[in-house]
Amino acid sequence: MTFEERRLKLVQFNTDWKYPGELEFLKKTLDIRQGESVLDYGCGLGTAVKYLKEHTLGEIAGYDIENYTGGHPDWFRDRPEGTFDKVYLMHSIGTFEPVWTELLRINSLLRPGGKVLVITPNKDFITRFRYETPKGFIVDKDVLRHFTSDCLEFALKDCGFVVERIGAFGQRHVDGIFERLFIEARTDGQIP
Repeated sequence: MTFEERRLKLVQFNTDWKYPGELEFLKKTLDIRQGESVLDYGCGLGTAVKYLKEHTLGEIAGYDIENYTGGHPDWFRDRPEGTFDKVYLMHSIGTFEPVWTELLRINSLLRPGGKVLVITPNKDFITRFRYETPKGFIVDKDVLRHFTSDCLEFALKDCGFVVERIGAFGQRHVDGIFERLFIEARTDGQIP
C-alpha cells in the first residue's frame, strides 16, 4: 500500500460515524489536567491530537512513523523525546511489530507514575463476525494483530506496566461483546 493510499484510509477512518464518539470517550477516559503533557503514539492525521488540543488544557503532541498531516504542525514529533504524563494509542497498537519493543519505548517516554491508555479493536468481537458483517463494521486487513483483553493485559504487564482498568465500549454484538477494548495502565519508571 502506498503512502497516499494509507493516508486516504486514515481520512476514511477519521470521518466514520463512530469516530466522534471514540474521541469523546478518549477525552473522558484520559481526563487531562491543565498543563499535563500527553503524547498520541501513532497519531495518523492528528485528528485526536487536534480534538484534545481544542477540548482540554493539556499540552498535546503527536508522533507517527509517517507524517500524514499534510504539513508539519507544531504538535507533530518526528521522534518522541522527553517524558510525558500520559501516552495514548488509539487504534495503532495492532500495527506495531514487534509490539513489545514499542510498549517498552512508550514506558521509557512516561514519567514515573505516568499513564498509558490503549484503545483497539476487540478480537473477540471481530471473531464473532468472521462470516457476517454488521452495518458499519469493517475488519482492517492492515492490522497485523488484534487483541483480546487478556492478551493486551499480558503485553502491558510484560513491559513493566501496572494495569489499572480494562473495559470495552462501542458497537455491541448480540452476545454482549463490544467492538472496542481499552486498557489503562501506569508505569513506576522501571523498564524490564
